[in-house]
Amino acid sequence: MARLLFAIVLVSLLMVQPFIHTWIYVSFKLNQDYIAKTSCIQKDVEINNCHGCCQLKKELAETEDHEQKEIPFNKTKVELSVYPCPESHKFRFSSHLSNQVNYSDQHIQFSPSTYLSGIFHPPKIG
Repeated sequence: MARLLFAIVLVSLLMVQPFIHTWIYVSFKLNQDYIAKTSCIQKDVEINNCHGCCQLKKELAETEDHEQKEIPFNKTKVELSVYPCPESHKFRFSSHLSNQVNYSDQHIQFSPSTYLSGIFHPPKIG
């Protein structure tokens, strides 16, 4: 029961982040008359076309700034290099099942069909 509650709390916390802008907009629309009368920059102007939208823009800008400061985005470049071994390099491994097993890179082929053919095949019947 505690695990289920913990999982629900974590999932709900993860789902809050994408909907924060929606929540700000809905909250603004619900309280728009109050915001227009008290917090609006143009509240003293008789012909007010703002209707509190300045506060909405301010809140959204603050949220964007907070999100950008919270998650620094670093691009890192990872380079992987593959160097095939020359044929002169052969490896010998001794095993208790067989006396000697020779491995060399001359049998290695770098094509996807080589690797996938052993995995993806129709099931054998019978």
